[in-house]
Amino acid sequence: MGLLIAAAIARRNVLPHGGLYPDEAWQAFGAAKGSLSNLLTVGFSAPGFTGVLMVWHRLVGAPEQMAYLPFVAGLLTPAVSYVVLRRIGTAWSVSVLLGAALASERLNVIYSGRVKSYVIDALIVLGFAVVLPRLVRVRFSWRAAALWVVGSSAVGFFSPFALIASAVAGMILLVRASGDRAVRAAAVVGQGVLLAVVTAAVRRTYDVKALETWWKRNYDGFIRLDGQPLRDVVHIETHMRRVAGVFSGGPIWWASLTLIVVMVTLGVDAIVRRGSSRAVRAQYLLVLMLVAVVANMVGALPFGPTSIGMRLSLWLVP
Repeated sequence: MGLLIAAAIARRNVLPHGGLYPDEAWQAFGAAKGSLSNLLTVGFSAPGFTGVLMVWHRLVGAPEQMAYLPFVAGLLTPAVSYVVLRRIGTAWSVSVLLGAALASERLNVIYSGRVKSYVIDALIVLGFAVVLPRLVRVRFSWRAAALWVVGSSAVGFFSPFALIASAVAGMILLVRASGDRAVRAAAVVGQGVLLAVVTAAVRRTYDVKALETWWKRNYDGFIRLDGQPLRDVVHIETHMRRVAGVFSGGPIWWASLTLIVVMVTLGVDAIVRRGSSRAVRAQYLLVLMLVAVVANMVGALPFGPTSIGMRLSLWLVP
């Protein structure tokens, strides 16, 4: 309850009153004036989020009030983080500290009042980290496989980040199969086909190359590889440190230390505790980071941009 109150106080002035920022007004306008027939077009790269906004607009009516959706997500994330940390055995003091840090994190507060999916994306990743250990232990029937295809694809349709989070979850389910690999393989392949079709359809509605160039030129959103191993490692570390900096704040050395501690801890959990829920969760988060880096290297996804564009790193906060 304390974390909910702290999050509410931190966010009390972020909701728009009487207008929207230009770069979110087009998304609100698309949701207000669009329909299911042109959802892919008006939804840009996040048609699922736009679809949710369409439903919300039909219920509420005022475009400015679309910001209440990310507001609620931003309000819940610190408390959900605390609950998750406690359930996996983290000390009470550490859980409160991390939850409070997330409640007051600047970008998380700002984008809790914007008609953007960034804060909700972080909650989706956190949700997968929670449910995956349970799903791994489930013996998949064809009914469960069908439910996974529909559910994971619906989540992946929400935004590019949710798509990656959903796809990586499918990978972990398949790798951790035990006696039901054929059924899980069919489920993951079905999920992959649906997500690939949606991705291909969405990418036809805007100039992907122009957007990539914009993020590269303005926010250094892509890792620059020049064939020099040491330089390449430095470039990768720089972008990963920026991701850590979103959550930790403070000086560069603090973000670097946070990154090292997180990666080492996840690595230990993934290898040493192989059969545990902590191992599944750690493997998921490590693979998620790896896929994000690889997707960045092939020009498919900005990763670890400069401080101005750090909102794109919020989904990796978990």
